[in-house]
Amino acid sequence: MNFKSDKSVFSYILIDATSVGALMVIYFLPNLYAFLSALAVWFFCLGWIFIKDQKSYKNFAIAVSTSISFIALLLLVESITLQWIFIVASGFVFPLLLKWTYIHGSSVIHFSHKPFRRIIMMIYVFNVYAWLTALFAFGIYFSGFPFWVLSIVGALLVSFMSYIIWDLYFRIHIKKVLLWIIILALVVVELMWVMNLLPFGYLARGLLVVWLWYIFHLFVRFHFSPKGIIWEKQYLFLGFNIVFYIFTLYIIRWI
Repeated sequence: MNFKSDKSVFSYILIDATSVGALMVIYFLPNLYAFLSALAVWFFCLGWIFIKDQKSYKNFAIAVSTSISFIALLLLVESITLQWIFIVASGFVFPLLLKWTYIHGSSVIHFSHKPFRRIIMMIYVFNVYAWLTALFAFGIYFSGFPFWVLSIVGALLVSFMSYIIWDLYFRIHIKKVLLWIIILALVVVELMWVMNLLPFGYLARGLLVVWLWYIFHLFVRFHFSPKGIIWEKQYLFLGFNIVFYIFTLYIIRWI
């Protein structure tokens, strides 16, 4: 794929303009009609680029989930600075997702693409954080809604994204990782239940669950890699995360 072709340049401009523009409309025009109109235009452009042009339903689904993640955090955070950071960041994130579609769909991932793959992986992690934060916020604002439903939805979303992330690193059939997906889903359900009982805000709850999920899914990925888990190299990593996680629990301000 020629990244400098007129077609790809137009796609980059279109996805960048619609992403930033839709979020700005949602930010400056907080009413239902403006929200639905911006959402419709945004999703239509994503479908035009990822489905009609790239024939990639998976990347379209990821792009839509990423757009929902940006909208959720834009609506949930109270800091004006953070809201503008999300709006500006969308102008970088969606072109990156489009470029990854070109790279991932054209050939085998080369060594020079590995740093870029890590960036895409972190975008997926951002999605998981946004989803879980939105579910925790929904549980707080609508306290009468059964939280076990939200925890199951969160587990399903996290399991799906975990498989997508593993697919970035190696081609693996879902049957081979199905047991790990089920275990991971059960772990996420339990974590969400525990966090829901603690007096933390939804932003903090999402962070604490995603932190543990990230470590869990990372070791599953190492497990399926050719070298497996090299525990001698992981002790420092685990020790640092345990200490810093406890420290984070101590300094978080709750509501």
